[in-house]
Amino acid sequence: MKSGFTISGARNRLEEARGDLRLREELQAVLQILSK
Repeated sequence: MKSGFTISGARNRLEEARGDLRLREELQAVLQILSK
């Protein structure tokens, strides 16, 4: 196990990644609307 790695740290990183994915999907939706 790497030092500095924690379950809570991994969860926080997962939440950040999930937020980024949601943001990316929203941006793609906006771009599709604008390009119509």
